[in-house]
Amino acid sequence: MPIRMMREYAQLRHRGDGTAARRRQILVEHRAEVRERINELQGCLGMLDYKITNYEHIERKWSGEDLTPAIGEAS
Repeated sequence: MPIRMMREYAQLRHRGDGTAARRRQILVEHRAEVRERINELQGCLGMLDYKITNYEHIERKWSGEDLTPAIGEAS
């Protein structure tokens, strides 16, 4: 959560229960941003996994350990 939003949230909290709706709204918005970032990171992780697996295949191929083609390599 950006610092400005943390400050607003803290100020609202000190004002009491009358600010509950705005505090909840801040948290709902932050949750959406966190979910978006998680999705982005999962995409990055998937790409990293793919590339790492591909390099493992290439390394095995060059060391003579693996006769299967690397990912994306024509048979």
